[in-house]
Amino acid sequence: MNSNENNNRLIEMAELCQILKTKDVRTAIKWCEEFKIPILFVAKKRMTYRFLVETQLDKQIIQTFKKQSPHNWEYLYECYCNNDPYRYMLETQVYDRKKSKMATIRKPQSKNAKNLLKD
Repeated sequence: MNSNENNNRLIEMAELCQILKTKDVRTAIKWCEEFKIPILFVAKKRMTYRFLVETQLDKQIIQTFKKQSPHNWEYLYECYCNNDPYRYMLETQVYDRKKSKMATIRKPQSKNAKNLLKD
């Protein structure tokens, strides 16, 4: 494994802070501890595994999709991964479908209506 691949596998706490939209590295460390993501010391820098961070972030959005659409969450996640807001919008748009009522069957009252039915 070359050093470039290793850099892609690990993420510094400063970069994790940017992803989590926090200013303090301690917040990122607490986030990692909360989700049991290990923190490594590499060249006097705190780092963690990029894969585990991305997995945890995706796990949270998958839970949201499962609540929103239990039968179609995989398709919504696919839209998210492909960054396709148009397909996502079409899939989640709620259409107002009015239930049509069946006409009730009525018996003819007049003689003409009864004769019409016989014919």
